[in-house]
Amino acid sequence: MKKLFYINIGLLFAACGPLITTSNYNDLPDGWKERVVPLTTFEEVKMNQITKINGNQLREELKKHPKAIVHTLANGCSSNLSLEEYEQFAVKNGYKLFIVMLGYEYTFLTYNQKRESPLYSIDTDYYTQKRRSVYGKNFLNDLLGRGINEKIEYEADYVFEYGQLMPGAGSKLKFES
Repeated sequence: MKKLFYINIGLLFAACGPLITTSNYNDLPDGWKERVVPLTTFEEVKMNQITKINGNQLREELKKHPKAIVHTLANGCSSNLSLEEYEQFAVKNGYKLFIVMLGYEYTFLTYNQKRESPLYSIDTDYYTQKRRSVYGKNFLNDLLGRGINEKIEYEADYVFEYGQLMPGAGSKLKFES
């Protein structure tokens, strides 16, 4: 009985944790795959699309912004803040906000939130990997300007100033109103 209980708890967290093994792109419902497009330029990103990016592209874009937050999220996972609250915080404190989805499960829950910022997703084709643990690590290592195989500590939020990571700053953000 205990074993069954632990399996059920594991399944409960699978949607938000490392047990999801792929991007779930192939599981998108009809009409949703067309919304996922590759990046041409950041100036051409549209709100009704989900733009695929790699860490190098985003790192270059971050160099143009005095202050930026890269918020990574797994769709459908509980958070203390809505995307609207993240945006309000970013505007109030002078940050440019980049919202990057780790995969496509429950995309509609993120896509349909009230927001002013476009949505990005990790370009798994660029990383030639379908395993989330691998392409996620590779994306973050590229974003942070590290070697592709370096071990990384995941955070939900990464803070940059003109493309320079402010180590530990993401976990110190104060989101109170």
